[in-house]
Amino acid sequence: MSTRPIALDAETRTAAVVLLLAETTTNQERLALLRLALRGGLMWRCFPCKLDHYLTTDTCTCRAARPVRLPAPTRTPTS
Repeated sequence: MSTRPIALDAETRTAAVVLLLAETTTNQERLALLRLALRGGLMWRCFPCKLDHYLTTDTCTCRAARPVRLPAPTRTPTS
């Protein structure tokens, strides 16, 4: 029995990663979770400066753009 992945927007994915990172107790856990988030497409790493960013960030502080392979964040309109 296979299940389809749940489609989540960038803000929800970012919130999930932040909550998980807040619960890490050791540096090894934090690094493992960051590696998982980067490989799973929940975060992105800037190629020129190697800084990690959440999906809600469009550009790095060095002004490099988000990689093309990652979709742009879908933000829900606020009323």
